[in-house]
Amino acid sequence: MPTYKSNAKPILIRLIKALKTEDDLRKRIADVIYQNIQNRVFGAGKDVNGTKIGNYANSTIKIRERHGLQTSTVDLVFSGGLMASFKVSKYGTSYTIGFSTQKAADIAGYNEDHFNKTIFGLSESDYTEINNLITDWTNKLNI
Repeated sequence: MPTYKSNAKPILIRLIKALKTEDDLRKRIADVIYQNIQNRVFGAGKDVNGTKIGNYANSTIKIRERHGLQTSTVDLVFSGGLMASFKVSKYGTSYTIGFSTQKAADIAGYNEDHFNKTIFGLSESDYTEINNLITDWTNKLNI
């Protein structure tokens, strides 16, 4: 009778070990996306398409100048409350990126409506970076 020697057991063992690192991958993705949005919105004043969120009205420019803030493009930074409320949180095995207060979420929603832009979503480059992170992770599995 012919015999067959399977390589399933060592592959399954490597797969189980790899799945234990899946949380590291989820956290890495959340951290990268969080930092990308922070830099894009609060740093560069850009929406998900890489265009300026908008321009400040003259009355707002005067107020921002008195506070020593930049006035060339809307960056949603004034008191720092919106930026401070924007966080990565872990719930069970999932990570979420969003606002920790309803007030901040309302301000973000208002600004997206006011400027008619998606500001706090994922950009095409974010999707590419997520794909690259997942590809790198799966390549390291060596299964």
